[in-house]
Amino acid sequence: MSNELLVIFYILATLAVAYLWFYPKVIGENVKLMAWMDVLVTGIPVAISALLFWESDPTLRLFIFDLNWFFFTVLAMFAIEFPIFLLYLRARGLSEKYWAMFRVAPKGSPDAAWASASVKSVEKQLNDTSWDGLRTRGAKTFLLAGSNIMILFGTGFLFMVGDNAWASYALIHILLISPVVPASPIGQVSS
Repeated sequence: MSNELLVIFYILATLAVAYLWFYPKVIGENVKLMAWMDVLVTGIPVAISALLFWESDPTLRLFIFDLNWFFFTVLAMFAIEFPIFLLYLRARGLSEKYWAMFRVAPKGSPDAAWASASVKSVEKQLNDTSWDGLRTRGAKTFLLAGSNIMILFGTGFLFMVGDNAWASYALIHILLISPVVPASPIGQVSS
């Protein structure tokens, strides 16, 4: 029972920091960012459980079920966090805004949870000329050759130290991609 209480303790500690400091001070009313940061918040107790229980892999009891450390942590985190999450949304007046993000939105709407950029911001990035130096044929060739050389030496190192024979399969990446060198910079049409 002591392992279960330990997991519950650092779940509660993580949630206390998240809901009393991180979400109110750092995230504010940005519900889309809050949804993405909740993945990180959930990952913290899972990572702590992995550090503590990976080798020993004890059986943890959740009511009448015996679970491994991963499922116990995820289920306990959900059971504890969900009511706190709902109370937080209600107390901050964010319930409608949060749940509206998951409704079916018109195609291309910036209000959808999965919308990452507006048309205006994409056009601005595409018209940005500050990265034109990397769009030249020489720069693309250098980046392609440099990445393949790094993979080649890294694979050779891993293969020579005997870490893993599967590391040699990374050479397939080099064989598949090295003959592909762009003929002209992207966006330019040859006449």
